[in-house]
Amino acid sequence: MELISNHKLNTRDTSITSKLEGENADYKQTLSVTQFGKGGKGLRKYDFLGAFPTALSTINLDWGTADIEEYTCTWTYDRWRASSFDSTGTAPKIVIGDG
Repeated sequence: MELISNHKLNTRDTSITSKLEGENADYKQTLSVTQFGKGGKGLRKYDFLGAFPTALSTINLDWGTADIEEYTCTWTYDRWRASSFDSTGTAPKIVIGDG
């Protein structure tokens, strides 16, 4: 049954078809966000697996302003993973959530 459809990701075996699907599709990537404490050490790291943008807001480009342009990006992802850092705050050590 796994050759037809992976029950977790709803994908086919790539040895049967060359199309990448689900979390491994070509247009998807892993996004990582690190939360830092006041002292600059890492507290938590969040990974969003199989992420891709679904909406981008528009920005007006002109020479009339020197302000930094900002825009909104909406993301969709397949699943997430959260890790806590070790006591030095330099390396994630424990997965504390997986969704």
